[in-house]
Amino acid sequence: TPILRSLFMVMAVVLISFGLSNAILLPFSIRALGASEFEYGLQEGLTSVGFVIGSLWMAKIFDRLHEGVWLSVSFIAMGIAGVVYSFLYSVPLAILVITISGFFNAPSSIGRRLVVQRNTPAEMRGRVSSVFFVSRDILFLVGMGAAGLADLMDIRLLNLISALMLVAAGLI
Repeated sequence: TPILRSLFMVMAVVLISFGLSNAILLPFSIRALGASEFEYGLQEGLTSVGFVIGSLWMAKIFDRLHEGVWLSVSFIAMGIAGVVYSFLYSVPLAILVITISGFFNAPSSIGRRLVVQRNTPAEMRGRVSSVFFVSRDILFLVGMGAAGLADLMDIRLLNLISALMLVAAGLI
């Protein structure tokens, strides 16, 4: 269906961005923020805490907006958090911003699943879901491969590019 094609194209940009940002989080933390491995671990852990809190919040208010709006708001909010994160030098602030980014990841996850479920004919749901899962993994790998650019360019710039990709996806 047209909405699934649109979702797939937008998600391609989002998933490459996710793969890139996930792959450079550790080098960014150590090189750009001067964080320790423990502080990096806090960022990873609190991103998940933010996601759980966001999911619980979504359970209360999800029906107030259309899932497409949730996707857009989520991508833009995560992108803005990523832009802010790219310019930070304070580890505690970076931990706070990455937690907020995790919080805003929940609406995109839930919204994406709802779009697929509601817009896929029942007899094709398994196949469509499989295509999305395989594509997700491949696009993550593309983003992770792009993390090699951190050897050639400033890691802050690379993180900023990843964040701007999310903002662009949200606007699209």
